[in-house]
Amino acid sequence: MTNFILKMAVVLCVTGVANAQAFSLTGTPLHAGGTFSLSVTGGPANQVWHIGFDAVGGPTPTSIGTFDLGFSSRFFMVPWLQLDGFGNGSITGPAGTALPGDVIHAQAAANDPSSATGAKISSAFIGGVHAQTPSGTPTNLVLGDDDSTLIDMGMAFPFYGTTWTACHVGSNGFLTFGGSNFDPSEQISDFMAGLPKIAVLWDDLSPQIQGTVHFETGAGWLRVVWTGIPQFYVLDDNSAELTMWADGRVQLHWPHVELADGMVGLGPGSWQGTPTFANFDSDAAHGWTTGAGPIFEQFLPLSKPFDLHGDWVTFFPVPAGGYYWVR
Repeated sequence: MTNFILKMAVVLCVTGVANAQAFSLTGTPLHAGGTFSLSVTGGPANQVWHIGFDAVGGPTPTSIGTFDLGFSSRFFMVPWLQLDGFGNGSITGPAGTALPGDVIHAQAAANDPSSATGAKISSAFIGGVHAQTPSGTPTNLVLGDDDSTLIDMGMAFPFYGTTWTACHVGSNGFLTFGGSNFDPSEQISDFMAGLPKIAVLWDDLSPQIQGTVHFETGAGWLRVVWTGIPQFYVLDDNSAELTMWADGRVQLHWPHVELADGMVGLGPGSWQGTPTFANFDSDAAHGWTTGAGPIFEQFLPLSKPFDLHGDWVTFFPVPAGGYYWVR
């Protein structure tokens, strides 16, 4: 992580006129070998700002005073960046040696002449590091309503203690191992029961109306992509992607989603294990399953609409069974 930070290149974005929004820090998903990007908004206009990175938490003394940024003594700060007239700024750079599964903590501090402490501290950003997504030649799948088709994965894939070489890709945004499933109803009981499954964007989808489903394979990986698919009798547009590696990693991505309900997650089926009811969009940005049980998040139109737009979640198998995940 230290090497990743030291290798960062800084790019500033400057424009101008003041505002009064909260000082917040946001970032884009980081992929190993890719580019890291953070932006601040709502800081003191035209002031110098700093940004700190670390892999773990704890209070830290800095060049503009001692305050709790949630970082350890391994904290590193990039100083002397300039906010614009709106109090906004950004920093980008190469990921360097950041590894998949790492979690990066970041927080910004700005000079603030109007504050008694002389500084203003932003909200924190915590984000996981994902593997680079491979790509290859697509093979299109023709799927009807509530349909499923068997494909050769081109690799041996370990999943909850069993190794698979083939899977069934479903029209409704999920795949199963050891058999097919056509279920359009993303219920918790259905997810926990039945076949081992990966719900990428499980809902009543209709690729026979619009959009495409295809898969790509390479040395030790498989990628399945649902693109531009509407819900049944709904004129919307939904795209989701799944990548699996021969070492058991699973990566989910949602480039564009318009539906509000649905389900995402991994499960061994047959009511095995203690379920983990996840909130993948939580501030933690990483977590673990409860042992070797299923992990999933159900989205509901009114109380908990889909909130993973543009996000990535990568699951890493752990030796004791189950998964560690980062967003």
